[in-house]
Amino acid sequence: MKTGKQPSIKPPGSKKFFRLDTLGDDYAYEAIMERLMGRRDVAPRRKNEDDSERKSAEYAASMNKRERPSLLIDIQAKIAEGAGGGYVHWMRIFNLKTSARTLIFLKENGIDSYDELVEKASAASGDYHEVSSRLKEIGNRQKAITELQKYIGQYGKTRDTYAAYKRSGWDSAFYEANRAEIMLHKAAKKYFDEQGFKDKLPSISSLKAEWGALEKERRELSPRYKPAKEKYLSLCTAKANANVMLFGTRQPQKSHDRDAR
Repeated sequence: MKTGKQPSIKPPGSKKFFRLDTLGDDYAYEAIMERLMGRRDVAPRRKNEDDSERKSAEYAASMNKRERPSLLIDIQAKIAEGAGGGYVHWMRIFNLKTSARTLIFLKENGIDSYDELVEKASAASGDYHEVSSRLKEIGNRQKAITELQKYIGQYGKTRDTYAAYKRSGWDSAFYEANRAEIMLHKAAKKYFDEQGFKDKLPSISSLKAEWGALEKERRELSPRYKPAKEKYLSLCTAKANANVMLFGTRQPQKSHDRDAR
């Protein structure tokens, strides 16, 4: 054991120390002193309650607060990973509650058949990805416009200096005296070449108008994003759970789809 602001321990067989406060609030230095002085009571853990079970219970509590259904847990896969008996027991209960929550979700949303669920999940996926993709396109274009405006302004402010440098016959003394502006001008020209602007550059006013139109579209689309995402996640989760309940897998074969119809 090592003392300090927060004591640390090295369990038998371990190569490193662990701070006691990382085990939870009841193991912080102040908490330990309060327990030794009888001013703090801590209920002992059950013998079969390990950290994974405690985290599972916390996860279950957080999932129960959510309105949309959560995914069923693959118990066999967890057993193969070495899940303990207490955790397996919790998973079975969690899956029962999740299955019930999924059925309630389907009933509340008026979904009476697997085909209808698949159809609605597909439509929700299309709507969400359409909104998401368009918002991403708008964001990328607005970023490009802002960058282009910066280089156009930079080019205009340094154009006279660069023209004078050219008239000087590329004089080195003139270059050293105006190095910063010349470098900015060259950087702007390089950017225009990389972007494919060979002739006339777009005007600042036209770029501002385009940015404004994009911003208006973004503001109109943004309120749709969160509901579309929530609907997409809810229906896709319900569909995955239905696949498990009906076919024993998250992705049923085509023959399964035919049988469900």
